[in-house]
Amino acid sequence: MRNFNSLNIIVWLVVGVFMLVVSFTYTKAAGEEAVTSETVTVELKAVNNSGVSGKATLTPVDNNTKVVINLTGAPEGIAQPAHIHQGTCENLGEPKYPLEAVKNGGSETTVDVKLSDIMTGDFAINVHKSEKEISTYVACGEIPKS
Repeated sequence: MRNFNSLNIIVWLVVGVFMLVVSFTYTKAAGEEAVTSETVTVELKAVNNSGVSGKATLTPVDNNTKVVINLTGAPEGIAQPAHIHQGTCENLGEPKYPLEAVKNGGSETTVDVKLSDIMTGDFAINVHKSEKEISTYVACGEIPKS
């Protein structure tokens, strides 16, 4: 009887491990994104006396980067274009990666670039006042060098 109980326990352990492996494999195959804990937070400071500030959280997702922007002081109901620009806040270059416009203080975008590729010290996140006033910047933050 003792050998039968031991064999039963071993069989159930093997079945349990198999089910876990199948479950993880199915989840990844079903399109679940692989997210690491390597999140970077960028402080977005108010510019041009806008009173708009906040943060952007950058998270690697496979070979992409998820960018989540949360602002305080942003106007209600106005879409504010946002981009990852080449350069620094003091010397912004051309927009390199467009982001979803910030609406009611928030936006979320996944850009087709590895986080490590934009952590060179040569990129900044910039938020514009509105589509109509695209040349007026309201918040900016520099993506740190890794």
